[in-house]
Amino acid sequence: MTYYISDTHFHHIGILEHRPEFTSLEEMHNTLITNWNTKVTKHDRVFILGDFSLGDKKQTLKILNKLNGEKLLIKGNHSSVMKYAEVKVKFGFIKDYYCKDKIVMCHYPMLSWRGKYNGYLHLFGHSHSNYPPIRLENAYNCCVEVNNYEPCTLEEIIINNEIWWNKKEG
Repeated sequence: MTYYISDTHFHHIGILEHRPEFTSLEEMHNTLITNWNTKVTKHDRVFILGDFSLGDKKQTLKILNKLNGEKLLIKGNHSSVMKYAEVKVKFGFIKDYYCKDKIVMCHYPMLSWRGKYNGYLHLFGHSHSNYPPIRLENAYNCCVEVNNYEPCTLEEIIINNEIWWNKKEG
């Protein structure tokens, strides 16, 4: 199986102000790790669309070692810990942008992308639950706040985004 997730923000104390359902980093970490490992097996692939961890090398390695599956990272704006060789080797790849199977992945939402008018989908993160001010056709938010704090299949991402937009447009 292939899953997608963005903006886990492990070890980022400031993110709790935007995630009121959690009272501590430990609680958030436990939820994210449990949700991840409930769905993802060691044989699955997870595309992480940025902002995985703001922890130091040791903290990030500890989290990575707890998570199932092959991890593929699209860099976000909080990627400084990825400079360490010990962290880098935990990922199948680390890229700024990636396109595979008509899916364009980038940490940031884009107004236009390769193949946009030929049925390509755009998966992004960065915006958490604050979408761009306009709804972008074939563009889907992979942030954990929109996707039940768990890695999701493409089909789940599309459904979760539709639910989110319906609530927003109310």
